Amino acid sequence: MGKNILTKELLLKSVKEWNRIRAENPDIMPDLREEDLIGANLSMGHLVEGYISKSRVFESFFCGANYSKVNLSGSDLRMANLRGASLRGSDLSNADLCGVPDNLIEYARSLTGKAFDILLLLHQP
Repeated sequence: MGKNILTKELLLKSVKEWNRIRAENPDIMPDLREEDLIGANLSMGHLVEGYISKSRVFESFFCGANYSKVNLSGSDLRMANLRGASLRGSDLSNADLCGVPDNLIEYARSLTGKAFDILLLLHQP
């Protein structure tokens, strides 16, 4: 298999370009494990069946993004805006969803089709 052309840098530069390259290369699975995507605008991104496990994506925007079957286990999603994002079949086990609205957490549970742990950590100064 060749070099992964679906890089963090490409995603942060242009979600539209990421989506185009992703559509042209459906066999390449996005691998953004343990990446720092803090505060990134990932809205409308297509990362279907990708890996974002153990990544730092707090305060990021996922509005309207397609994250179906994405491995988000162990990721820091504190205060992330997941409004309208598709998480169907995604793995959110041990993800930190502190600050994500309760109704969105219930919605995510219904979409993933499996149980996941929610870490509600108290952040003290």
